[in-house]
Amino acid sequence: MMEEFEPLVLRQGEPVLPSDETHPNRQ
Repeated sequence: MMEEFEPLVLRQGEPVLPSDETHPNRQ
């Protein structure tokens, strides 16, 4: 699960937290 969040951070270019706060659609 964590591996899926890592690439997301690089895409967004910002500190994306492992919560549905930044990407509720992912959850």
